Amino acid sequence: MTQDLAQLTPVEDGVPMEVVHPETGQVLRDADGTALTITVVGEDSETYQALERASTNRRLKQAQRGRRGGMTAEQIQAETLELVVACTVGWSGIVFEGQALPFSATNARKIYTALPWLRRQVEQFMGDAGNFFGSSKTI
Repeated sequence: MTQDLAQLTPVEDGVPMEVVHPETGQVLRDADGTALTITVVGEDSETYQALERASTNRRLKQAQRGRRGGMTAEQIQAETLELVVACTVGWSGIVFEGQALPFSATNARKIYTALPWLRRQVEQFMGDAGNFFGSSKTI
């Protein structure tokens, strides 16, 4: 049987990632025992691709203007943060500074800025294409 590659399209509406403790690797759970999850779209999603194209276009325009020095590390880090925020489409069970934190882009930016380990965890999940094909898969 021949596999039609057109059948292999990633989930576009997001896949939940179970949040794990940065030291122990254990899935973090709420008081009811339910895993904390962050729902994201992956690198193959149109959301990610559009943001990546916009970033590349900005960099190309800077280069065409002859701007010396290119981007700073801070600018690259800020772009990466905004990419992760834009690719985060929801979450459940997230508590921060003692308060249940409703999902919003502002709150995502807040926790990803305060908790770089969590941002990296989300980035790694987003970068694994296998998480976005077929049934939902979590790390």
